[in-house]
Amino acid sequence: AYPDGTPADVPAGECAANVPPGYLVFYKKNRDKAQSKYLATQEWRRTKNLHAIHTINHQAFSRMKEAYPHVIHGHTKDGMLVVHEAPGKMKMKECMREAAKYGGTVDDLLVHYCYFMEYMSNIE
Repeated sequence: AYPDGTPADVPAGECAANVPPGYLVFYKKNRDKAQSKYLATQEWRRTKNLHAIHTINHQAFSRMKEAYPHVIHGHTKDGMLVVHEAPGKMKMKECMREAAKYGGTVDDLLVHYCYFMEYMSNIE
């Protein structure tokens, strides 16, 4: 959070000067490219208001969970989250057909994914 209490758009300890290690690995230690992509990611996060995604009513949460079964199971010995997904049990076509009746779109899938990822990234 900023000194005035407004939330930051990036997790604590991260800033443009500190390119996350994963970006450096992905871009083969090309710091300029990694930093450029990291900044683009942060801009996308700001435009999508991802830092506040959990304050938004996620009306399709139960339908998304039913369509794509996934659950946080626990932690590994070194503290990493264990997530079980069941892609073989996906019911996306049925879910999207049902969602379309209520104006649901593929963007709703992206929102759910971001919602879940943000939740996991904030678990201590």
